[in-house]
Amino acid sequence: MENILDPRVQRWNPIPSPFFGCAMSNPDHPTRRFTDRVADYVRYRPGYPDDLTEYMRKNLGWGPGCVLADLGSGTGLFTEKLLELGAVVHAIEPNAAMRAAAEEALLGRPGFLSEPGSAEATGLDPGSLDGLSVAQAFHWFEPGPAKREFLRVLKPEAKVLLVWNERDGGTAAGAAYDGVLRRHANDYSKVDHKNINDAVLRAFLNGGDVAYASFRNHQNLDFGGLVGRVTSSSYAPKPGTVAHGHLVEDLRKLFVEHARAGILRLDYETRTWIGRPAA
Repeated sequence: MENILDPRVQRWNPIPSPFFGCAMSNPDHPTRRFTDRVADYVRYRPGYPDDLTEYMRKNLGWGPGCVLADLGSGTGLFTEKLLELGAVVHAIEPNAAMRAAAEEALLGRPGFLSEPGSAEATGLDPGSLDGLSVAQAFHWFEPGPAKREFLRVLKPEAKVLLVWNERDGGTAAGAAYDGVLRRHANDYSKVDHKNINDAVLRAFLNGGDVAYASFRNHQNLDFGGLVGRVTSSSYAPKPGTVAHGHLVEDLRKLFVEHARAGILRLDYETRTWIGRPAA
């Protein structure tokens, strides 16, 4: 349970988001979809490569003295990479359960600020940020309101970094994994982040003035980890359901076929875009 009185966690109450209206009553609202998947998300989602940390230092100038925001920060996986730069980081996450997980993991880290805002209404002061990141979350945002909010809180020359860990479907294991999701996860095609393509992101970040880079990444999973990785996704059938049982059966077949010495390797491409939305 979130301890709202813990003095070691620094927070304030931002402006309420206009998109929160139905969130409390609708478990499929983007701000609520991961509430009952937090434990699996923390344990089984892939992290981000160290090369990306150096890339941010060199190409964004982010480091000590910078004030950044990580929007849709979830359980803090990418927030931690920003803290490694020595920056002050506003971790902004509307889902209370995910926010509490980030606070548990990052409690006491210098520069860590946990806040219950949204991409469309951060609650941050105008022109207060040297940069902001969105890792694995942009596809949940309302693009128009988010763009206006980004421009409101960023300093005049500050940039936006958009990041995704994209599973490599070109490997045998990756293709098999994707096939299992398409058979068993009804929402997979609808909410898959790959629906947000390069053209959409470049348009959001002001057309041609965009720097793109990618980095290799991977996970090594035992069978329990594979099940947890799938279950951490909002579109996967929930444990305890008949559908989840069928999913696990197919995952066992995948694991037997593609694992080596009891470990399945899932390869990823960590894709990044740097730019600034046009006014």
